[in-house]
Amino acid sequence: MDITNTLSARSLQYYVMARHWESDLEFFRIETDFLSHLINYNLKLVKAIFDTSTLRSLLGKINRLKQDEQAVAKLLAAQLQQLELMAEDIIPENVDEVKGKQVHLECLVAGLLKEYQAVKKSLFATIEHTLKENRTTVA
Repeated sequence: MDITNTLSARSLQYYVMARHWESDLEFFRIETDFLSHLINYNLKLVKAIFDTSTLRSLLGKINRLKQDEQAVAKLLAAQLQQLELMAEDIIPENVDEVKGKQVHLECLVAGLLKEYQAVKKSLFATIEHTLKENRTTVA
């Protein structure tokens, strides 16, 4: 089905944005899985850098973000399904209904990615600080 010819310009824009967010969430899943595996694989080193409560807090934030991502992904899948059904003329095109969901999804995706960036920056800053401290104590 050629969605570009069957949806209004506004609905098509929503569809394209939703597909982009779907790609962002896929990248988020890859990133968080990689980071979790990296932490678990290097647990001894990570424990040397972080105290137990900081490590527990960091892992908790990553796990909560993963759960949030799953909830956002479900809402996004529902939005995409509605847009596809509209494109196939199975349901009538209702731009106002889609618009409200689209704004909500935009806030959720942006918030999720921003929060993940903050966690990742904090993690890297702590590692960098610890490495600098160890270099100065060794030197």
